[in-house]
Amino acid sequence: VDVTAAKRAASAYLAQAGVTGSVSVRSGNVLDVTVTDSYTPMFLTSIGVGTLTVTGHSTARLVRAVQGTER
Repeated sequence: VDVTAAKRAASAYLAQAGVTGSVSVRSGNVLDVTVTDSYTPMFLTSIGVGTLTVTGHSTARLVRAVQGTER
């Protein structure tokens, strides 16, 4: 598995989606992605709730598999 290519692809995806985020690799094969964006609720604005900051985090273990078997 090309970890550098995976990191680059995740960063490109975040940029294309127009969100702020970070991508890192730990333990040699774990990709961590954290995303921060803003959200303006449609109905809550009527009671004074403004733009909210939202954050998401995901982790993926990068492995090579052949016919479903990890290699």
